[in-house]
Amino acid sequence: MMRIEMRDRMSKWWMMILISMLLTGCTSQAIKLDDEKFLECVDGDTVDFSMFFPTDWDIVWIFHPYTPLEKVEETIGTRFKHETAIEYSDTIHLVIALKDDHVVSYAEISRLVYDFNTAETLKITKENQLQIN
Repeated sequence: MMRIEMRDRMSKWWMMILISMLLTGCTSQAIKLDDEKFLECVDGDTVDFSMFFPTDWDIVWIFHPYTPLEKVEETIGTRFKHETAIEYSDTIHLVIALKDDHVVSYAEISRLVYDFNTAETLKITKENQLQIN
């Protein structure tokens, strides 16, 4: 009787380990960045996202306040699995860096730190860094 109980406990223990491994393996490893660092990347009328994002990226998307999460995911072509207030707040812009269609970094830039002053979604590539006019 004692062996059966012990075997059941071990089975449950191994099942919990397996589930934990699967869950942690499926989560994105994207880096959330501090918006204060963003100002260091503004030089005159240009924002250098290569300085801001510590990881390699192909595309940066900038979403204006109140953008629905469904619109964000439709635009970037993948699920955005990170907590954000972009849908409900008028105080932030959501900035997402993608590499090979995967989110590698993101930031919620406070409009008090920097206001992109746009109602449009902006797409930035390394060839066309953001020019501020």
